[in-house]
Amino acid sequence: MAAAGPAPPANRSPNVTHLTSLDEPQAISANFKAVGGKDYMFLSTLRGLSVYDTSKPQAPVKVGSLNLPHFENEDVDIGGNILLISNAPSEGKSVI
Repeated sequence: MAAAGPAPPANRSPNVTHLTSLDEPQAISANFKAVGGKDYMFLSTLRGLSVYDTSKPQAPVKVGSLNLPHFENEDVDIGGNILLISNAPSEGKSVI
């Protein structure tokens, strides 16, 4: 996948190496999990959820996405083989 967007900021941790950029300008947070011998990144965005195969970190491959009706999906939790996304209870109730 070709690098997208600007280079990483100059102020970054010395123990982190920039490998590539993704075309996900509305990313909020990520969670990582190995499933069936492959590594995956579950990326929460303002549009929903994107899933990347990160078995080759220099060239992640988008393998799926799920559009969601809300953007408050900062918490992407993985337990076993279940992924939970919840929005903040700004309307009185939280939605999973």
